[in-house]
Amino acid sequence: MSLMWIYKDEVRPPGKQILYYHHQQELLQHSYIPLTNTIPITSPFENTHQPTISISPPSHSSKMKSTTAALCLISATLSLAAPASNKRDISNPLGFAVPSILKIHDITSNQNTPAWQTSTVRSGGFETSTLYDIPIPAAAQGRTCGLVFRAGRVGAGDAVQGEQALDVFRNGFTDLASLTEGNLREAQLARIRFDAATGLYAFDETAIAPAIREFPCPTGTLHWEAAAVGELDVNVVQQDFSYDGTNVPNGISVAWW
Repeated sequence: MSLMWIYKDEVRPPGKQILYYHHQQELLQHSYIPLTNTIPITSPFENTHQPTISISPPSHSSKMKSTTAALCLISATLSLAAPASNKRDISNPLGFAVPSILKIHDITSNQNTPAWQTSTVRSGGFETSTLYDIPIPAAAQGRTCGLVFRAGRVGAGDAVQGEQALDVFRNGFTDLASLTEGNLREAQLARIRFDAATGLYAFDETAIAPAIREFPCPTGTLHWEAAAVGELDVNVVQQDFSYDGTNVPNGISVAWW
């Protein structure tokens, strides 16, 4: 079985976007229209920090005064916010960094084409990966960062099939905008798999210990690549290029907290 993706007008103006693919001699047309409805942030991660209350019993000689003081202490202690946490919790992030540029890397031709979405596909002799420049803002310095990948529009712009997985790599290029060929792959950082229940890709720790589940936020720009896994793997995911302050961006992003 072969699956060939043909991109028309890869650098597209706003409005309707069209992606064609040919599967077993049938030409299927999908209209990709940016959606205004978004899915609220969900996460399996929880902040488990809780305030601790320790109260000594009042002495016999000052029972009433100590009781009153203890009640005041309880009230004050319960009103304190939980201590700041650097544990991964994308349900309450301080922000998300999104790509400034994406390019589709053709494994066979070694050519890179500007894109507006992730298109990491392997089928038969056809294979592509997706390259990213992700600038980390100054506001994230000193914080903890973590990779997030969301395909929240499956059936309405996103297509995830086969292995439904991505291998994420660190790459050696420094300016993706000027990189017309090659990917300069260096080291694998994680493997992630799509979870249809959440719309998020989860870390597959059975394949590799993830280096980017939680890591100190760096200075500058991350240069990453998402590559296909297995014999048949389709990950075509529209990319949001901004964070609206409420919803996890579609596509790849880096949260910080």
